[in-house]
Amino acid sequence: MEQSQNLLAKQSKDVEFQDVYYTVKERKNFWRVTGERRILNGVSGSFRNGQLSAIMGPSGAGKSSLLNAISGFR
Repeated sequence: MEQSQNLLAKQSKDVEFQDVYYTVKERKNFWRVTGERRILNGVSGSFRNGQLSAIMGPSGAGKSSLLNAISGFR
């Protein structure tokens, strides 16, 4: 147990991000792209090692898009 706790402590990092922009293609239907829509516009922030953080906002505010963008998923 102690060995696994030491491993987690060594891997923990702070995460900082600045001026994150995320744009998606808007579609009228599956085949037809009608334009682009900016989902995130210059978002900055940080997550500190050892602190509990929360991202809050209404539906469609971009919470999942933010996490996808800073994790490199999209």
